[in-house]
This record gives sequence, structure tokens and C-alpha cells, in this order.
Amino acid sequence: MNSITQDMKYRQSLLTYAQKYGVSRASRKYNKSRSYIYFWPARYDGSLQSLACRSRRPHSHPNHHTREELNLIADMYAPTESRAGDRGAVGADAEMRICTDRGKFGG
Repeated sequence: MNSITQDMKYRQSLLTYAQKYGVSRASRKYNKSRSYIYFWPARYDGSLQSLACRSRRPHSHPNHHTREELNLIADMYAPTESRAGDRGAVGADAEMRICTDRGKFGG
């Protein structure tokens, strides 16, 4: 049995003890805060899987590039026909398009 399953079974036993004897007594026995014990019953639906820890990774980020910006950046760093030997060269047309889209040039 891995530690994740052990943690879930530990939480389940903590919840059943808290239901039977009360939160204060369970917090003393399991050496957990009362707020920790009050947190888990809201998630618990009777299955052991509901007591698993959820990811804390954010779903989105406000500063991510949009798909259009990523395409423009890829175009900007793509090699052009005139500079086929220079792989890291920025295409002048792509650079001008990015700057124009961002309002740096009047055109």
C-alpha cells in the first residue's frame, strides 16, 4: 500500500472517530487541529477516493501568451529564406508585424 492510500485511510478513520466522539476529542487523539478535521467532511462523500489530496496547480495564469502571440513569436524566430544560414535570425516582416500589433509603430 502506498503512502497516498495510507493517508486517505488515515483521514477516513479520523472522520469516523470525529463523528462518533466529537471533533475536539478526535483532534486530541490524532494530534490534528480542529480546523483540519472540519475541512475534510465537506469533501468526504463516502468513498475513499474523495479523501485524496487535490492538485494545487492553477488552472490558468493571467500573463500567459495567447495562441496568436505564440504564433507571432514562432514566426519571428523562424529562419527566413534570405538568411537560411543564420538559424536565430529574426525576420524583418515578422518583427514589424509584432511591433505594429502592439502599437509601437504607427503603421
